[in-house]
Amino acid sequence: MSTIINSIPAKLFDKFRDQKLIVRLNDVGEYRKYLQTDDLNDVVAVQLRSSDFEVDEIQNIGGNVPVDIVMDHPSVQFPQLYRFAKLTDTRPVRVSIHVRSGFKNAVKLALALRFDVKLEVGQPGPALIDEMAEVLEIYLHRSTVTHRIEYFHSIFMGFFHGDTSNLWSIQEDDPEKFCYVTDEGVEGISQRFGRTNPEDILRAVSNQETNTEQIEKSECDTCQYLACCGGYFKWPEKEYDCTGVKSLFETIEKASAELKSDLKAFAVSQGEMPE
Repeated sequence: MSTIINSIPAKLFDKFRDQKLIVRLNDVGEYRKYLQTDDLNDVVAVQLRSSDFEVDEIQNIGGNVPVDIVMDHPSVQFPQLYRFAKLTDTRPVRVSIHVRSGFKNAVKLALALRFDVKLEVGQPGPALIDEMAEVLEIYLHRSTVTHRIEYFHSIFMGFFHGDTSNLWSIQEDDPEKFCYVTDEGVEGISQRFGRTNPEDILRAVSNQETNTEQIEKSECDTCQYLACCGGYFKWPEKEYDCTGVKSLFETIEKASAELKSDLKAFAVSQGEMPE
Protein backbone atom coordinates (compact mmCIF):
# COMPACT_ATOMS: atom_id res chain seq x y z
CA MET A 1 0.00 0.00 0.00
CA SER A 2 1.25 3.49 -0.82
CA THR A 3 2.35 5.58 2.14
CA ILE A 4 1.07 8.73 0.42
CA ILE A 5 -2.06 10.22 1.96
CA ASN A 6 -4.56 11.24 -0.72
CA SER A 7 -6.97 14.11 -0.15
CA ILE A 8 -10.02 13.20 -2.25
CA PRO A 9 -13.61 14.36 -2.79
CA ALA A 10 -16.11 11.96 -1.25
CA LYS A 11 -17.47 10.94 -4.65
CA LEU A 12 -14.13 9.26 -5.45
CA PHE A 13 -14.06 7.16 -2.28
CA ASP A 14 -14.66 3.85 -4.05
CA LYS A 15 -11.94 4.57 -6.63
CA PHE A 16 -9.31 5.20 -3.94
CA ARG A 17 -10.47 2.56 -1.49
CA ASP A 18 -7.62 0.71 0.31
CA GLN A 19 -5.37 3.79 0.17
CA LYS A 20 -4.67 6.23 2.99
CA LEU A 21 -7.27 8.97 2.58
CA ILE A 22 -8.47 12.34 3.72
CA VAL A 23 -12.05 12.47 2.46
CA ARG A 24 -13.53 15.90 1.73
CA LEU A 25 -17.25 16.44 2.34
CA ASN A 26 -19.08 19.50 1.04
CA ASP A 27 -22.46 18.64 2.55
CA VAL A 28 -24.26 15.93 4.49
CA GLY A 29 -25.74 14.55 1.30
CA GLU A 30 -22.29 13.46 0.19
CA TYR A 31 -21.81 11.66 3.50
CA ARG A 32 -25.08 9.78 3.09
CA LYS A 33 -24.29 8.87 -0.50
CA TYR A 34 -20.63 7.90 -0.28
CA LEU A 35 -19.51 7.30 3.31
CA GLN A 36 -22.30 5.42 5.07
CA THR A 37 -20.12 2.34 5.36
CA ASP A 38 -18.15 0.62 8.10
CA ASP A 39 -15.17 0.23 5.76
CA LEU A 40 -13.30 3.39 6.78
CA ASN A 41 -10.17 1.73 8.15
CA ASP A 42 -7.89 3.60 5.75
CA VAL A 43 -9.54 7.00 6.25
CA VAL A 44 -7.10 9.25 8.10
CA ALA A 45 -9.68 12.03 8.50
CA VAL A 46 -12.99 13.27 7.19
CA GLN A 47 -12.69 16.91 6.20
CA LEU A 48 -15.79 19.08 6.40
CA ARG A 49 -15.50 21.77 3.75
CA SER A 50 -18.48 23.62 5.21
CA SER A 51 -19.26 24.51 8.81
CA ASP A 52 -23.01 24.19 8.12
CA PHE A 53 -23.11 20.52 9.16
CA GLU A 54 -25.20 19.61 12.20
CA VAL A 55 -23.30 17.41 14.62
CA ASP A 56 -26.01 14.76 14.72
CA GLU A 57 -25.61 14.29 11.00
CA ILE A 58 -21.97 13.31 11.25
CA GLN A 59 -21.85 11.77 14.73
CA ASN A 60 -22.18 8.32 13.21
CA ILE A 61 -19.21 8.52 10.84
CA GLY A 62 -17.57 5.12 11.25
CA GLY A 63 -15.58 4.38 14.39
CA ASN A 64 -13.65 7.29 15.80
CA VAL A 65 -12.40 8.70 12.49
CA PRO A 66 -10.97 12.18 13.14
CA VAL A 67 -12.88 15.17 11.79
CA ASP A 68 -11.19 18.22 10.30
CA ILE A 69 -13.37 21.33 10.01
CA VAL A 70 -12.14 23.78 7.37
CA MET A 71 -12.82 27.49 7.92
CA ASP A 72 -12.15 29.54 4.81
CA HIS A 73 -13.62 32.73 6.32
CA PRO A 74 -12.96 32.35 10.03
CA SER A 75 -13.85 35.88 11.12
CA VAL A 76 -17.52 35.25 10.24
CA GLN A 77 -17.73 31.45 10.50
CA PHE A 78 -16.24 30.91 13.94
CA PRO A 79 -19.52 30.97 15.96
CA GLN A 80 -20.57 27.85 14.03
CA LEU A 81 -17.88 25.86 15.86
CA TYR A 82 -20.19 25.56 18.87
CA ARG A 83 -22.34 23.03 17.04
CA PHE A 84 -19.40 20.60 16.84
CA ALA A 85 -18.54 20.62 20.55
CA LYS A 86 -20.03 17.17 21.21
CA LEU A 87 -17.84 15.53 18.58
CA THR A 88 -14.85 15.46 20.95
CA ASP A 89 -16.73 12.85 23.01
CA THR A 90 -16.19 10.28 20.26
CA ARG A 91 -13.24 11.38 18.12
CA PRO A 92 -10.37 13.87 17.67
CA VAL A 93 -11.45 17.17 16.11
CA ARG A 94 -9.23 19.67 14.34
CA VAL A 95 -10.10 23.04 12.84
CA SER A 96 -8.07 24.10 9.80
CA ILE A 97 -8.25 27.89 9.89
CA HIS A 98 -7.22 30.04 6.96
CA VAL A 99 -5.00 32.89 8.12
CA ARG A 100 -7.15 35.83 7.12
CA SER A 101 -7.98 39.03 8.96
CA GLY A 102 -9.82 38.25 12.19
CA PHE A 103 -8.84 34.57 12.31
CA LYS A 104 -7.68 34.89 15.94
CA ASN A 105 -11.23 34.66 17.29
CA ALA A 106 -11.71 31.32 15.53
CA VAL A 107 -8.49 30.00 17.07
CA LYS A 108 -9.51 31.09 20.57
CA LEU A 109 -12.94 29.47 20.30
CA ALA A 110 -11.54 26.26 18.81
CA LEU A 111 -9.11 25.92 21.71
CA ALA A 112 -11.86 26.62 24.25
CA LEU A 113 -13.90 23.80 22.69
CA ARG A 114 -10.92 21.41 23.01
CA PHE A 115 -10.18 21.26 19.28
CA ASP A 116 -6.73 21.09 17.76
CA VAL A 117 -5.92 23.89 15.33
CA LYS A 118 -3.99 23.99 12.08
CA LEU A 119 -3.21 27.38 10.57
CA GLU A 120 -3.62 27.37 6.81
CA VAL A 121 -1.04 30.01 6.10
CA GLY A 122 0.19 31.30 2.76
CA GLN A 123 2.43 34.34 2.51
CA PRO A 124 1.08 36.64 5.24
CA GLY A 125 1.53 40.40 5.15
CA PRO A 126 2.46 42.57 8.15
CA ALA A 127 -1.07 42.80 9.60
CA LEU A 128 -1.50 39.02 9.51
CA ILE A 129 1.99 38.52 10.97
CA ASP A 130 0.90 40.67 13.92
CA GLU A 131 -2.23 38.58 14.38
CA MET A 132 -0.21 35.36 14.09
CA ALA A 133 2.12 36.72 16.78
CA GLU A 134 -0.89 37.22 19.07
CA VAL A 135 -1.99 33.64 18.44
CA LEU A 136 1.54 32.41 19.09
CA GLU A 137 1.52 34.26 22.41
CA ILE A 138 -1.70 32.43 23.32
CA TYR A 139 -0.14 29.07 22.42
CA LEU A 140 3.08 29.70 24.34
CA HIS A 141 1.84 31.42 27.47
CA ARG A 142 -1.88 30.90 28.13
CA SER A 143 -2.08 28.18 30.78
CA THR A 144 -5.56 27.08 29.73
CA VAL A 145 -4.38 26.02 26.26
CA THR A 146 -4.12 22.22 26.18
CA HIS A 147 -4.41 21.54 22.44
CA ARG A 148 -2.08 22.05 19.52
CA ILE A 149 -1.79 25.00 17.22
CA GLU A 150 0.09 23.91 14.13
CA TYR A 151 2.57 24.75 12.74
CA PHE A 152 3.66 26.39 16.01
CA HIS A 153 3.52 23.21 18.10
CA SER A 154 5.66 20.97 15.91
CA ILE A 155 8.27 23.66 15.29
CA PHE A 156 8.46 24.32 19.04
CA MET A 157 8.95 20.62 19.79
CA GLY A 158 11.57 20.41 17.05
CA PHE A 159 13.59 23.21 18.62
CA PHE A 160 13.11 21.73 22.09
CA HIS A 161 14.33 18.26 21.15
CA GLY A 162 16.97 19.42 18.70
CA ASP A 163 15.20 17.75 15.78
CA THR A 164 14.80 19.17 12.30
CA SER A 165 11.08 19.69 11.82
CA ASN A 166 9.78 19.71 8.26
CA LEU A 167 7.30 22.54 7.74
CA TRP A 168 6.21 21.08 4.41
CA SER A 169 5.16 17.87 6.14
CA ILE A 170 3.64 19.63 9.18
CA GLN A 171 1.43 21.67 6.86
CA GLU A 172 0.55 18.56 4.81
CA ASP A 173 2.01 20.11 1.67
CA ASP A 174 4.93 17.74 1.08
CA PRO A 175 4.17 16.16 -2.33
CA GLU A 176 6.20 13.08 -1.37
CA LYS A 177 3.73 12.40 1.45
CA PHE A 178 0.47 14.04 0.39
CA CYS A 179 -1.47 14.10 -2.87
CA TYR A 180 -4.38 16.45 -3.54
CA VAL A 181 -7.01 15.05 -5.91
CA THR A 182 -9.31 17.66 -7.42
CA ASP A 183 -13.07 17.25 -7.75
CA GLU A 184 -12.38 16.29 -11.37
CA GLY A 185 -10.05 13.47 -10.27
CA VAL A 186 -6.79 15.16 -11.27
CA GLU A 187 -3.91 14.25 -8.94
CA GLY A 188 -1.55 17.06 -8.04
CA ILE A 189 -0.06 19.13 -5.23
CA SER A 190 -1.60 21.27 -2.53
CA GLN A 191 -3.98 23.99 -3.68
CA ARG A 192 -1.71 26.48 -1.92
CA PHE A 193 0.74 26.42 -4.82
CA GLY A 194 -1.69 27.25 -7.59
CA ARG A 195 -0.19 26.57 -11.02
CA THR A 196 3.32 25.93 -9.70
CA ASN A 197 5.07 23.06 -11.47
CA PRO A 198 4.92 20.04 -9.10
CA GLU A 199 8.48 19.11 -10.08
CA ASP A 200 9.69 22.45 -8.73
CA ILE A 201 8.01 21.74 -5.40
CA LEU A 202 9.49 18.23 -5.25
CA ARG A 203 12.97 19.59 -5.86
CA ALA A 204 12.49 22.29 -3.24
CA VAL A 205 11.39 19.78 -0.59
CA SER A 206 14.03 17.16 -1.35
CA ASN A 207 16.83 19.76 -1.43
CA GLN A 208 15.62 22.01 1.37
CA GLU A 209 19.02 21.98 3.09
CA THR A 210 20.68 23.72 0.14
CA ASN A 211 17.98 25.24 -2.11
CA THR A 212 20.60 26.15 -4.69
CA GLU A 213 18.25 26.69 -7.60
CA GLN A 214 14.59 26.96 -6.73
CA ILE A 215 14.51 29.27 -3.71
CA GLU A 216 15.49 32.91 -3.49
CA LYS A 217 19.19 32.47 -2.71
CA SER A 218 19.88 35.87 -1.15
CA GLU A 219 17.44 35.25 1.72
CA CYS A 220 16.99 31.49 2.18
CA ASP A 221 20.63 30.44 1.93
CA THR A 222 21.57 32.74 4.81
CA CYS A 223 18.49 32.06 6.92
CA GLN A 224 19.04 30.26 10.24
CA TYR A 225 15.61 28.66 9.93
CA LEU A 226 16.14 27.05 6.53
CA ALA A 227 16.50 23.56 8.01
CA CYS A 228 12.98 23.57 9.47
CA CYS A 229 11.29 25.86 6.96
CA GLY A 230 12.88 24.58 3.76
CA GLY A 231 11.83 27.69 1.86
CA TYR A 232 8.16 26.99 2.54
CA PHE A 233 7.22 30.65 2.65
CA LYS A 234 8.88 31.39 -0.69
CA TRP A 235 6.01 29.70 -2.55
CA PRO A 236 4.20 30.54 -4.70
CA GLU A 237 5.80 34.02 -4.90
CA LYS A 238 9.57 33.69 -4.51
CA GLU A 239 9.99 37.44 -3.92
CA TYR A 240 8.06 37.25 -0.64
CA ASP A 241 9.84 39.02 2.24
CA CYS A 242 10.23 36.55 5.11
CA THR A 243 11.11 39.12 7.80
CA GLY A 244 7.79 38.62 9.57
CA VAL A 245 7.72 34.82 9.52
CA LYS A 246 11.35 34.73 10.68
CA SER A 247 10.33 36.78 13.71
CA LEU A 248 7.77 34.08 14.55
CA PHE A 249 10.41 31.35 14.25
CA GLU A 250 12.67 33.40 16.52
CA THR A 251 9.94 33.71 19.17
CA ILE A 252 9.32 29.95 19.09
CA GLU A 253 13.03 29.18 19.30
CA LYS A 254 13.53 31.50 22.29
CA ALA A 255 10.51 30.03 24.10
CA SER A 256 11.81 26.48 23.64
CA ALA A 257 15.24 27.52 24.97
CA GLU A 258 13.61 29.16 27.99
CA LEU A 259 11.65 26.00 28.75
CA LYS A 260 14.82 23.90 28.51
CA SER A 261 16.59 26.27 30.89
CA ASP A 262 13.69 26.23 33.36
CA LEU A 263 13.55 22.43 33.38
CA LYS A 264 17.29 22.15 33.98
CA ALA A 265 17.09 24.66 36.84
CA PHE A 266 14.22 22.71 38.37
CA ALA A 267 16.15 19.43 38.10
CA VAL A 268 19.13 21.01 39.86
CA SER A 269 16.87 22.36 42.63
CA GLN A 270 15.58 18.83 43.18
CA GLY A 271 19.09 17.44 43.40
CA GLU A 272 18.84 15.74 40.03
CA MET A 273 21.46 15.70 37.30
CA PRO A 274 20.05 17.55 34.29
CA GLU A 275 20.42 15.80 30.94
